[in-house]
Amino acid sequence: MIKNAGGVVLAPYGGVVRSLLVAVLELGVEEILVIGHTDCGVCGMRPEVIRQHLLARGIAPEILSEIDEAGEVDLDAWFTGFSGEEQAVRDSVAMLRAHPLMPRDVAIHGLIINSSTGALRVLEQDGQKT
Repeated sequence: MIKNAGGVVLAPYGGVVRSLLVAVLELGVEEILVIGHTDCGVCGMRPEVIRQHLLARGIAPEILSEIDEAGEVDLDAWFTGFSGEEQAVRDSVAMLRAHPLMPRDVAIHGLIINSSTGALRVLEQDGQKT
């Protein structure tokens, strides 16, 4: 299980995909479930609000400026949420299925869990949209 903010895969060569590939190639994983959840805090997240929170928690403005100027990461893109949980799951599933290093025999599914009831709803089952 890999848990991250929003339950999404953002970077095709980031830590999430690396971990999934290790699980598939070294640990024998045959199926991947991308599970988003209702009422996700990342949904609608805005970078300017996150920056304000960082400043309020004692992160110096100079640190944010240095990161922005270095150009290694676009903090505004990094701190931007998504507009809907379902689409975020579908986008993550599509990225994983299209990834050039992901073996085609790995079944990749997309689901949403209701945060209140725990009910799971299948959005995509190994290529079949529901």
